[in-house]
Amino acid sequence: MIRTVIVEDEAPARSRLVRFLRAHPDIEIAGEAQTGAEAIALIERTSPNLVMLDIKLPDISGLEVLSRLTDRPHVIFSTAYDSYAIKAFELEAIDFLLKPYAQQRVDTAIERVRARIKTAEPPMQLGDLLRRLGAGTEPGAHRIALHDREHIVLVKPAEVFYFLAEGDYVHARIRGRRLAVRRSLRELESTLEPQRFFRANRSSLINLDLVSEIHPWFGGRYVVRFSGLDASEQIEVSRRQAKVLSGMIE
Repeated sequence: MIRTVIVEDEAPARSRLVRFLRAHPDIEIAGEAQTGAEAIALIERTSPNLVMLDIKLPDISGLEVLSRLTDRPHVIFSTAYDSYAIKAFELEAIDFLLKPYAQQRVDTAIERVRARIKTAEPPMQLGDLLRRLGAGTEPGAHRIALHDREHIVLVKPAEVFYFLAEGDYVHARIRGRRLAVRRSLRELESTLEPQRFFRANRSSLINLDLVSEIHPWFGGRYVVRFSGLDASEQIEVSRRQAKVLSGMIE
């Protein structure tokens, strides 16, 4: 049996998919979820072989759901927007259903699931995929996984201006946007090149290679500005770290 979880926020679409799947005797529906949070809890509780996963959900995206799973099942994505197709296949989805889809299209997707399971090849865990993509043979050659609501962006450390901790979240500032990092500053600091990344204060880690200006500030502190960013976007260096930075510069 192929234990299956359905994740779809629209009740009519969910009912239609249940009807389509019941045409397959080897499909066992383990549960249904309407939100990303419900999906994660249900998947972790039931350990399905297959998840029929809508990408657009009320709280988080289906791509985000997938990234948060410890053990990733086989996945068939569904959405009304074909712009997600490339990202879905980058995450090794078995198939991608573009709404509105018919019984025959679902049948084809289930055949692909059977073929994948028959090969006895376990689905690659997302963490393994990111580690493979991030691996490098030279110091600093690895890449860092950054997240927004619907995508995972892999960047080289050299592309990050600074990392900033705000509450329970850490963000990376790259050219044109800020993206979330699912690691603490301490974890980042332990894996990044100390010659390049400097702890400016308790909540900031700055890329010295991209610093263009250092200005004396009140109380023996500094502020730094970055090449390629607006001058108003600056990071404060604490008094203690200003002394360290001053010694490095000299």
